[in-house]
Amino acid sequence: MTLKSEIINGAYSRIRVSGLTVQATPEDVALALDRLEDLAAELESINICIGYNFESSPDVNSETEVDRKFKSMLESNLAVRVLSDFGKQVPQSLGLLASGTLSTAASITASKSIQEVQYPQRMPIGSGNSRGGQYRRYQPPSQLPPNECATHIIKIGEVSDFEESFKTYLSGETITSYVITADSGLSVESSSNDDPIISYRIKALTNTSEGVWQQVKVEVTTSTGRIEIRVINFEVQSVPAVS
Repeated sequence: MTLKSEIINGAYSRIRVSGLTVQATPEDVALALDRLEDLAAELESINICIGYNFESSPDVNSETEVDRKFKSMLESNLAVRVLSDFGKQVPQSLGLLASGTLSTAASITASKSIQEVQYPQRMPIGSGNSRGGQYRRYQPPSQLPPNECATHIIKIGEVSDFEESFKTYLSGETITSYVITADSGLSVESSSNDDPIISYRIKALTNTSEGVWQQVKVEVTTSTGRIEIRVINFEVQSVPAVS
């Protein structure tokens, strides 16, 4: 993994190549860290899900928890933002790099955030289709999970591993116990306490309808008795047919 300080140093390195020769002061580093947190939050808000490690009190020595393939995107886009703080114009080469790497990141993460399109309610269900009941003529409404980075997508019959980190929640504490429950369309196959991470394996049951919004609840109790509950959304999708 890459440290936040490495992203910041990389951004200032790109800035120096772009003509800004001053060395970053501690204040400049703190400013860049704040800009980096803002950048990561904006990416998540538009469903560019890179798994950035958000902290209540950001630390430059913390890991970003971002895959290396997104490193150049974070560095170049952070450099663009920091340049404006120095009253400098963004060189064309840096601007093109930042834009290009951002587009690449959007393409890489698109498959993780795109929801299946549901039939419009005004569309007839068709002859012989009993979906929604014998006397229903049109498609029933479908409830979709939030289309956001935190929503996992899982195929019917698929078994996948997931993690829920409580690192930023814990304050000198440890996880002493935990409970994981799931909606009827999902099965918790196994789980473990890898303090500060709860790891668990989920199976999407074959009797689950596609597009159904399922949830998993992870409840942990800390060594000081505090309780934290996380609810994770899952969208269950059908397995694409092989032509």
